[in-house]
Amino acid sequence: MARLRDQAICTRTRPYSETSQVVSLWLRRHGRIHAIAKGAKRASPGAIQRFSGGFEALTRGELVAIKRRGAALATVTEWDLQGPHAHLRRNWLGFRVACFAADTSNHLLPPETPHPESFDALAGLLDTLRDPSGAPVSLLAFQWCLLNEAGHRPVLERDVETEAALPAGGACAFDPARGGFRAVPEGGAPPGTWRVRAETRRALRAVAAGSLTADADAATVWRASRLLHAYTRTILELAAADLPSARLLF
Repeated sequence: MARLRDQAICTRTRPYSETSQVVSLWLRRHGRIHAIAKGAKRASPGAIQRFSGGFEALTRGELVAIKRRGAALATVTEWDLQGPHAHLRRNWLGFRVACFAADTSNHLLPPETPHPESFDALAGLLDTLRDPSGAPVSLLAFQWCLLNEAGHRPVLERDVETEAALPAGGACAFDPARGGFRAVPEGGAPPGTWRVRAETRRALRAVAAGSLTADADAATVWRASRLLHAYTRTILELAAADLPSARLLF
């Protein structure tokens, strides 16, 4: 039996009974877990003290939980709400971006595996969505961080087929099976690849270098985000379906 105390982001909730909830939580040092919060919906002084602020998706707080070996659910004993992110309820674009980021995290990262950089990136994304104008750049930076930590960082500078260096300008093709770009021959993009504009690849190179600025062209950044999501779908083998949050966002 392990006692966990950690920063956490609540990514999903569902009722368990009239007074309890089952929650999906992403912990900074312990990874993603599912837990039961017994009595979290009670209005008694004891429950209010133990579950300060209550549980709601896309909120951040400090968590104390008990995790028993082999148990499917941990047991939440304390929750201190620190980031309610009320701005997401007033911003439809920000809400959709936040839902997509949480949804992608839940599917791409394995449970109970620490990914502190991606946790920090999601926490930062939720905060920066106070200003909707920064949503495209913040989302792209989060997607890149998530793919990088999950071991699926796209190859940007060399041809994944020939290992040759790619030209700085001009269109390329993205090969999702190999996880990177390929040069486009005269006959067109190779089968199984997606032709990509030069400016889209430049945006990815900028986010990889940490130099993508808030004044970047929004349309180009959205194209780069759609490309990374299509790549993520391939990794997750979502050929005939998609994440519900992605259908709302893209």
